[in-house]
Amino acid sequence: MKAIIIKRKLSGDETAQLLTKLSDNVDIRLHISGIADEKLMALNTPAPVDLYSIKKMVNEVVLHELLAMGDKLVKGERVADLLSFEKAGVWYYQRFRSYFRVRQIGYEYEEILQLLKVYDQIDFYTGEDGLKQIDELPPGVTLCFPIKGSVSRVNYARIAIYLIHFILRLVMQPFQFAHPSKRRHVVVDHAGLQKCLHVPEGNFSYDNYILSGLFDKLDADFLLLSEVVMPKFDGPNIFRLRWQYYFRAGKNRNIVFNEVILFRALLSSKIRSKVKQASARLVAGYNAVEAVPLSMYERLILKHYVGYHKTSRFYVFRYLAFDQFFKRYAFSTISSIDENGPIVKSILDAAKANQMKTIGIQHGNFGNSHPAYLYTVADRLAGSMADHTLVWGEYWRDFLAAVGNFRPDSLVVTGQIRTDVIPWLLKNDRSDLLGDRWTNKKIIVFASQPQPDASLRYQAALDVFSAGKSLKDSLIVVKLHPAERNDVMYYESIAGEAGCKNFEILYNIDLYLLLSACDLLVTCFSTVGTEAVYFGKPLIILDYMKEDLLHYCSEGVAFQAVDAVSLGELIWRIITGDLVANPEAYDSFIRKYAWKIDGNSAQRSIDYIKRLA
Repeated sequence: MKAIIIKRKLSGDETAQLLTKLSDNVDIRLHISGIADEKLMALNTPAPVDLYSIKKMVNEVVLHELLAMGDKLVKGERVADLLSFEKAGVWYYQRFRSYFRVRQIGYEYEEILQLLKVYDQIDFYTGEDGLKQIDELPPGVTLCFPIKGSVSRVNYARIAIYLIHFILRLVMQPFQFAHPSKRRHVVVDHAGLQKCLHVPEGNFSYDNYILSGLFDKLDADFLLLSEVVMPKFDGPNIFRLRWQYYFRAGKNRNIVFNEVILFRALLSSKIRSKVKQASARLVAGYNAVEAVPLSMYERLILKHYVGYHKTSRFYVFRYLAFDQFFKRYAFSTISSIDENGPIVKSILDAAKANQMKTIGIQHGNFGNSHPAYLYTVADRLAGSMADHTLVWGEYWRDFLAAVGNFRPDSLVVTGQIRTDVIPWLLKNDRSDLLGDRWTNKKIIVFASQPQPDASLRYQAALDVFSAGKSLKDSLIVVKLHPAERNDVMYYESIAGEAGCKNFEILYNIDLYLLLSACDLLVTCFSTVGTEAVYFGKPLIILDYMKEDLLHYCSEGVAFQAVDAVSLGELIWRIITGDLVANPEAYDSFIRKYAWKIDGNSAQRSIDYIKRLA
């Protein structure tokens, strides 16, 4: 028997061809993931495989093989050491990206294997080019890829504006009066700018949406290394210049623009030569790993490391640039969020090379499937993670020690810095800032995320809009993730598909102000779910795989939805008062996961950092 599997949007010609083929042969089964032409949807039948079970299995297998691969010995060296240069751990720079990319390929590969237990032949319509990299694809499978459309064009306007921005940062550096030689501690300011509430003044400004509360309390011992994320130079969106990129108000904000450090490194022939040496070492490492027996997933991981070689060169360049900068000064410590991401980790590796103590600051939830916070015992012995990590609560400390293989004595509970505004918010009503359009409406906030699994991201948005479209006197508010600034049209399109009109999409709004005003929150596994608990708000988790990754449901602080129907029922029961939050469970959750919400987390973090000097 033959099956046709549709995993992507079809062209008009493809749709017509399939309709003809299906009308001529009643023995062909059609299985569609997502939305297709109405006539095709009428012929759709349930797939004989459990896609969510497949995804859970792939998540575990790929993560296990990725972590183990770093410890694999090749010519007497760990792969993690082969793919490194000086103190720059390139292996760790690309782990997160490689994991999620290989995982996506694995989803469809394993689905094909399961389908072949039922069907003799499969036409698999997919947009996953990574399947072409698999040599083990069984016979009887025809991969149908879309005809390549227009290639993304370089956005020269964006390049020009970014160059102006870069030059402005160089020109404005002398007017920051940073005096690095007078500072002992460094904090990396790398997060995007969003509207943030500053207390006790109660005013708003565009600032680092995670660390603004910490920055407000820094003293003259601290230096900020500030960097604006380089945009991608394709696509239609324009890079916007903001005055906050060049003038950051606030006491003791002694700032060095990272662009200045990178520009100086670019002028160094020594650094350019070292980048070439690093490139040659990495290529030799790829070849050495390729020569030993590898599993299918290990080969895919290696292929992606090879494919990411240009960005690896860039991260090595960053490492060398900051190594050159740190050699000029006698800093004691450096602290940052996202300490395991390549942009920041390349800086911290340079700091370690100069005997600075490195401190990671927890900025979001993590769990068993988050490779950025999972290391092996060999990684720990090699000192691959930050020297110290400031975490929100006891649960996170215990998780990193037991599961992430962090040194227990390197973990300290300080609370979540962003919660320092909550005591002030609870005493001061600022709902006037939200406008009259929300008056007398039930506010349902959907905290969206740029999930690596595109199908789950789409399904979550579709289910929220579908469940909320018929709710009287209600408003669906999509709070975009900081990385989704340019995704308004994406969510508008899905709302249109669902027939939902009672919605708003917001980016530049203070998250905690929004949480204080909402009636309930819906999310998949966003940190915002944790933060809704801080405000005592009802929480619904869209958990298609029934994993409860962040323990919201098992801790009694969330209701679990697994599809649009269950989501709609839960929303209705909450807004009508049939379901209410459990105050005791919420209090227990806060003690375990956030320790204290007393307005002093930032100060505790600063005090700990200064004790390390």
